[in-house]
Amino acid sequence: MHDVIVVGAGPAGLYTALLMVHEGFDVLAFEEHPEIGVPTHCTGIVSGETNRLYKIPEEVVLNRPPSCLVISPGGRVA
Repeated sequence: MHDVIVVGAGPAGLYTALLMVHEGFDVLAFEEHPEIGVPTHCTGIVSGETNRLYKIPEEVVLNRPPSCLVISPGGRVA
């Protein structure tokens, strides 16, 4: 039995899995595609920390927004 199951092996899912492994958890990641990373795509929202960790090539970056507005499900704005 695994401690953590991550559904989706995109940047956020793999980063989450990596952090959990570093904390000593037994992690299983599921991905809908037969090969992780193929086809190359994600939601497009990648943090600066994830970008530094994975060394995302500049040729795949479409835009670098200067800021973002985060709104919680409860309507709180950060």
